[in-house]
Amino acid sequence: MWRFTLNTDSTAGKVIRTLGTILFFMGIFIFPSWVTLLLGSALLFFFRAFEIIAGGLLSDLLYGVPIPSLLGITFLTTLIFVFLSIAVFLIHRRLLV
Repeated sequence: MWRFTLNTDSTAGKVIRTLGTILFFMGIFIFPSWVTLLLGSALLFFFRAFEIIAGGLLSDLLYGVPIPSLLGITFLTTLIFVFLSIAVFLIHRRLLV
């Protein structure tokens, strides 16, 4: 079966990953939270870019407030990215992209 992978060994793969990571971290300040979540998910899925966890922590430190309906969790974005990272790490080989 055909799988789409971006080779991070090539120069183009490194440039795309670097630009995507820069856009992700700039997006924390510029874009709505759902755009940042989608961009972080794409980076994690295509490049296994685990630096999105640091971006989630930065986002929560800047904008996070306790959510009473979720038992006062302040670091919701960080938890979403951690669980997403674990899921991608465990099932990445089985997913056809």
